[in-house]
Amino acid sequence: MNIPLMLIPKRSVIIVEKLRGFTKILASFLPGLRISLIEIDKDIDVDEYIALSIISALVYGLLLFLLIFGLLFLLGGVIDGAISMALMVGFVIYTLFFLLFLLYPSILAGKKAEQIEKDLIFALKDILLNVNSGATIYGALVEIARSEYGMVSTEIGNVVRRVNTGVSLEDALEGLALKTTSEHFKNSIWQLVNTLRAGSDMEDALRELVRNMNLEQRTRIRNYAQELNVMVLIYMLFAVVIPTIAVTLLIIIGPFLNIGMGLDLIFYLIILMSFMIQIILIEFIKSRRPVVNL
Repeated sequence: MNIPLMLIPKRSVIIVEKLRGFTKILASFLPGLRISLIEIDKDIDVDEYIALSIISALVYGLLLFLLIFGLLFLLGGVIDGAISMALMVGFVIYTLFFLLFLLYPSILAGKKAEQIEKDLIFALKDILLNVNSGATIYGALVEIARSEYGMVSTEIGNVVRRVNTGVSLEDALEGLALKTTSEHFKNSIWQLVNTLRAGSDMEDALRELVRNMNLEQRTRIRNYAQELNVMVLIYMLFAVVIPTIAVTLLIIIGPFLNIGMGLDLIFYLIILMSFMIQIILIEFIKSRRPVVNL
């Protein structure tokens, strides 16, 4: 999976090797980053990824520095003040992008888990149907790999390929369980592994997995409905109440305050901040929506 906004592709910059000593030290404080890169199948060392993140973030910071400095200079600003403001903005942008690149692997791993869980219950039902029809668990997994269950088919396909190379089915499934970020997928795979090793009835185990997944998804929908009521109130607060109060206070007491910038500029800043907060809240509400298929 590719990292969005990453400007520098792998092995394209010599300076990556120059930063490797520093990035190795930084990587020791970020153990979760290495795990996230493995989970998203990113074929890159964690210290090399940190180096590429530093370079890409530096490019964004430099671009914003030049843009802000050029705008302030064209608007008649003092050069020293324009440089100071542009440096501050550039540093903030650099820091934000660097942190964003460090967080993106875990975000993508979470998205991958959501894609897996979206089709997991149907894949389990398909496996149960194949086992009921007399197929072996390996044969059922082969059918899942050939089917269109999104990331579930992709991950099971990797298991099938490992089995074809001589790895035992239990070991291949165990490797998948240790790698995946989806808790439901992990629990399902471990249940299959334990059932295979214990020689228990696979049909009963699969039926129990499907029943638990159905109950879990209904619970997540109920919890999201309760959270949505609170999030709608928060959205209305920032979208309507706070901007209205701020503009009203600005109109009433603005003329009596000695403010360095014009009241019109403050008004537009309030509108801009309200708009940005609304976008953030909308994206947060979307991110909280459970990915279910019943």
